[in-house]
Amino acid sequence: MRIAVLGLAGWLAAGPASAAPDDKPDAKGLSPGEAMHKLISDYQTAVNDYYEKLRDAKTDDERDKITAKGPPRCAPVAARMLELSEKNPTDKAVNPTALLWIAARGGYEPGARKTRDKALDILSREYANDPQVGNLCLVLTQVPSEAAEKFLRAVRDADGPDALKGQAALALGEYWKNTAEAVRRLRREPGLAEGLGETWGRGLVNHLSTADPDQFVADAEKVLQAAADKYGDIAYGRTTVGELARGDLFELRNLAIGKVAPEIEGDDLDGKALKLSDYRGKVVVLDFWGNWVIGCRAMYAHERSLVKRTEGKPFALLGINSDADKDALKKALEKEEITWRSWWNGPDGTGGPLSKKWNVHSWPTTYVLDAKGVIRYKNVRGEKMDEAVDALLKEVDAGAK
Repeated sequence: MRIAVLGLAGWLAAGPASAAPDDKPDAKGLSPGEAMHKLISDYQTAVNDYYEKLRDAKTDDERDKITAKGPPRCAPVAARMLELSEKNPTDKAVNPTALLWIAARGGYEPGARKTRDKALDILSREYANDPQVGNLCLVLTQVPSEAAEKFLRAVRDADGPDALKGQAALALGEYWKNTAEAVRRLRREPGLAEGLGETWGRGLVNHLSTADPDQFVADAEKVLQAAADKYGDIAYGRTTVGELARGDLFELRNLAIGKVAPEIEGDDLDGKALKLSDYRGKVVVLDFWGNWVIGCRAMYAHERSLVKRTEGKPFALLGINSDADKDALKKALEKEEITWRSWWNGPDGTGGPLSKKWNVHSWPTTYVLDAKGVIRYKNVRGEKMDEAVDALLKEVDAGAK
């Protein structure tokens, strides 16, 4: 998700739209639009409460009790949103906002896929040329989905404004780029297929398990290059479609698993020189993070334990921080006992030069490098990060014997 440019907060936190004259209040006295926004607000409040409790937990037992329950489930909320949407198809206070929310937030847990796919089908048929769907396009690039791919194709090929078609073309390229990575991960970890069947669809998982990731990469490069050539000058948030497409092409060609990580050189948060290549010979976790992100703050406890557990071993955790206010950040570092070094992304925060070079648009983003500086894992967290680090440390030990 391109947090810096998408503006999803508008969907998730906006107040109720003006009611249409023929709105009929529900049993609680709310119009359909008001009922929809209450569902969104109540869900987001519950999610925020969950991560705040996780961040504030003092012991591993407290954290285990919180994570055992898991974050609030989105599927029931999405189902109720779809019901509101289908009962009020012409109500502009409900649609397409409800459908957009379902497609963006409601389909990434077991039991929610059919609801999301139905919302995407309606959007593909009824709103493919509507500028309001533009923000959704890049949200759909992260998880393989036949319905999402169909939607992106529909928007790209519809008779809509060039700005919308450019967004969809860019997103379709990113979708195939990320699908290639998913295929590679399924090959590395075949045990994942069973658990992903409910969320992604058994047929799609079976297809991806035997698919050729290089073909997805080739498709991604082709459509991204076309997006840059045809829609390159179109403004997109604080940047352009062309700049974003070129960033994706750089990632495909330089930041894939198996590639040597590009150099990172600059100053750390204390103004001291820091260079990634100086850590050759060590396993390195690169964490693009920000104290402004709830999900990043929730990782602090695990990162502290990882650093402590690997003391004396050829390992380093290095951050790339995206907080714009360095003074406020230093107070957080002290409070949270963050002792590992981080580059600072500069006063532009998420728009700084390091995240741009590495094509980072969501926080946290993580890379795990082996002792030769080769990217071996991407976006692993918690237990999976521990497993990745331990496996690479064993390689270092084996090479030293």
